Amino acid sequence: MTITTKIKEFGKYLGYWRVGITTADDFDEYLEKLNSRENYEFILKNNIVTCSPKKLMPSAKSIVVLLLDYKQKSIPENLDNMIGSIYLARCYNPQPHSLNGARLKLMVDYLNELGCEVRDDIHVPARWSAARAGVATIGKNNFAYADGIGSYIMIYTLVIDKELEYDTPTLQNKCPSNCTKCKDICPTQALLEPFRLNPKLCIGYNNWMTKEVPLELREKIGSRIHGCDRCQQVCPRNKIKDKQIMPKDEYLETISKELTLPAILNMDDDFFKSRIQPIMYNYISKPRMFKRNAIIAMGNSGNESYIPDLESAMKSDDELIREYAGWALDKLRGANKK
Repeated sequence: MTITTKIKEFGKYLGYWRVGITTADDFDEYLEKLNSRENYEFILKNNIVTCSPKKLMPSAKSIVVLLLDYKQKSIPENLDNMIGSIYLARCYNPQPHSLNGARLKLMVDYLNELGCEVRDDIHVPARWSAARAGVATIGKNNFAYADGIGSYIMIYTLVIDKELEYDTPTLQNKCPSNCTKCKDICPTQALLEPFRLNPKLCIGYNNWMTKEVPLELREKIGSRIHGCDRCQQVCPRNKIKDKQIMPKDEYLETISKELTLPAILNMDDDFFKSRIQPIMYNYISKPRMFKRNAIIAMGNSGNESYIPDLESAMKSDDELIREYAGWALDKLRGANKK
């Protein structure tokens, strides 16, 4: 059995849906696209991705791409339009002590046993790696899609120093030619055209990458405090998942009873550590931005029962909290007068 076969079989043994292999060559086309488009400068400026893995690991020869089918359990209704499903699945940048963190470590340990030098901290373009490794295609909404499970996939990439057998890239477009459902449904019109996104209009970006959410976007964010699934939820390529009857996620069922907007706005350290961090540790490390996001959702709710909590927030020492609480109060009171 070749080392390539061993790697693929062990990945599937661990529960990964697909395992693909590609070269560690530069991602020149991806870099060219980033540089040619507006509003993407923050990706390169903040080193969010590395387009030249060999600069960080001169011995790099291959990239092992692992696909996880993360949507295998149902999501409580009150969380479904509040938090992105990939975060509720606790698989995005998994913490070391989590199930998915342990799964990834087992894969790294196995590669080490095979004599590979492994780097799991080189953040190559994940979707492009998956397409180059033949395990996914990229959809019009910019998500990666895998045959059989759609776009509800988490992509992990491991850069190693062994030359392996490389898979045939799957760079073709598999979206229906006349379909624009993802573009039409996007609450903030972040999808400008097929395969082209303005990230600074994306709800996720405004949830965690910027302190000041433009006034014209706040209403459009709706109830979403940590990511958005709308373009995936309407996609015909995800029907295979949407039709499945899934078992409950008992952990989410437990915490969903406590994950309310007032609880997030008024959270103490214990609530933050026990209810927020386990699922929303990805981009925000302090309670402040979660509180701001909860305030925006309150303002968009039309629910006047939130007014006392917002009035209390107006007394906060944090100017950001006061600013957004004032906006939310004006919006709720204005709606109630109509």
